[in-house]
Amino acid sequence: MLDSFVVLDRGILVELRNDLEDEFPAILEISLQAMSERAEIIQDAITRQEIATIRKVAHQIKSNSRQLGALRVGKIAEQMEKLASSQPTSDILKWGNILVDEIGSAKLAIEEFMLSPTLSSASNRELITENLA
Repeated sequence: MLDSFVVLDRGILVELRNDLEDEFPAILEISLQAMSERAEIIQDAITRQEIATIRKVAHQIKSNSRQLGALRVGKIAEQMEKLASSQPTSDILKWGNILVDEIGSAKLAIEEFMLSPTLSSASNRELITENLA
């Protein structure tokens, strides 16, 4: 299921960088920090079995990650949001662990993007993929 989703769609970040220009690095840093904080919140909510919090934070991660081009994180967060509406906590725990791992992979890919040479346009769309073990 997740293999069809890339870790990072660099084209989305290129478009975001073109739109935000000088503010891009600061906004990206804030967004990455927020995603990390939400990952911690969702882990805590899973431990406490706070289903409403899991659903809310998964939705926030889904939106934030897709805006950054972290499509696999977005898909996992979407799955978590659905599970929080209908599934037992054991399934949520499994997906929560996957989500946290994928957030780490996405952050690394985004940091690598920031170190890469500037891409001239979204037409140079490049996808970063990674196999799940």
